[in-house]
Amino acid sequence: MTAPDFQPFEKKHAKKKKIGKAQFLLNEEGHDEFNDFDMDAANPDSDEDEDEDRASKSGPIYIDEVLQRANDARTRELPGSYPFVVQQTFINAIITKWHEPTKLLCRAVYYILGEHVRKLVQFHLGPFGQGQLAQRVNRCMTQAEERINWLLKLESRPFSLNTHYLTDYKDKFLAHYRSAREKD
Repeated sequence: MTAPDFQPFEKKHAKKKKIGKAQFLLNEEGHDEFNDFDMDAANPDSDEDEDEDRASKSGPIYIDEVLQRANDARTRELPGSYPFVVQQTFINAIITKWHEPTKLLCRAVYYILGEHVRKLVQFHLGPFGQGQLAQRVNRCMTQAEERINWLLKLESRPFSLNTHYLTDYKDKFLAHYRSAREKD
């Protein structure tokens, strides 16, 4: 998962306090079906050590770490105002984690689709025409990977014209974090 795990608590309380999933995300985006998907079954070439290494690199981001980074980046800002570079460093750190899951998903879809196409061709056409179709599926995979790389490059700059969504989610997350802190 590439969503950041921001925790509205100080790191010293890491063992004692945890925040639950944001209920508004489940209501708006529905059940995360991809988390239920068995990627190892879809991608037989996966290396379990790589998956554990990836998981260990990402972890919770505590409020005191955010405040420390913000204070370190401050220069001559007005009180309560922090430079955009603080947000940008968090965004860039999160976006760089998108590459591996997107490539993994693309490979999983390719594997599943390839198996399905092979079964259909074998059932309906037998030994005729398998070479052309396999080449076509491979070309589609290459084109899909190129498009994914293009999209990832496009998303690499932290910029959005959807300020209304940004404002809405910001308000919802702040309320979610406030309620978690008020419970203690």
